[in-house]
Amino acid sequence: MDVNLAPNGTRYKSPSFLKGMELLSCTSGFGFPAHLHDRYVIWMNTGCGESFAVKGETEILDTGSISIIAPGVIHSNTPCSPNTRHLKSFYIDDSLLSVIARGAGKRSPSPHFIADRTLCDPGLFERLSTLHSLIFASKDLLELQCLATEALTELVVKYGEGRAAWVSNASCDHRVATIIDYMRANLSAPVSLDALKSLVNLTEFHIIRIFKKETGLSPHAFLIQLRLEHARTLLSQGESISQAALAAGFSDQSHLTRKFCTRFGISPGNYVKQSVGYKRLYSN
Repeated sequence: MDVNLAPNGTRYKSPSFLKGMELLSCTSGFGFPAHLHDRYVIWMNTGCGESFAVKGETEILDTGSISIIAPGVIHSNTPCSPNTRHLKSFYIDDSLLSVIARGAGKRSPSPHFIADRTLCDPGLFERLSTLHSLIFASKDLLELQCLATEALTELVVKYGEGRAAWVSNASCDHRVATIIDYMRANLSAPVSLDALKSLVNLTEFHIIRIFKKETGLSPHAFLIQLRLEHARTLLSQGESISQAALAAGFSDQSHLTRKFCTRFGISPGNYVKQSVGYKRLYSN
């Protein structure tokens, strides 16, 4: 069941009845450039195939299949047919996964998913697609709660692992992981190659080379992605755009807005109206 979307075809919602989850619905031909998330991404395209690239490998996600992207993994995606696309994504926090796992009686309190896997599960695909559409269209709280509980419990019970199936920062090179940890700890401060050189005892050239090899991005491009995720989190928590920009390390609100539009397909102001405004509506 699809719903009519805003003219630009890109919408976000954070349902207040289920803490720790945000949804994206995109019916435009917008191509999402290389980016990352600090949460698991469960996504599908109900209108056509979706071309996506992870770690230099390009694949097609067919309609009827579900893709799972682990936190911290750089990826990009674009529709195979912009005119029929309906990209549906769930961004799910670890905290919500733990709540679902406990409710389902799983022994592990923190289920994880095998990184970068694709699921061919028609029944689950239909349930997640229906849930996604109804969150954008329905105001029947009990219906939404029941569907969300059933679909997400099935996801965790059938495909959740009892151990962390991904490593922090999604990097196997400890030097790159060290740099990423440093970036996360200094998002609002200037970061220089000189500081990174001292951190891992490598030349500028080698830092850039190993970083691109591990992540697919330069250190600067990766830092921008971390800052964008942090800014999005602050906005979702009710922070003003100007304060979120400074706290995330952007020079000003305009700088954040330019980068945000390129990454998320909408402006920070529209994101707040869609996602944060939706939560306030359901909270009243």
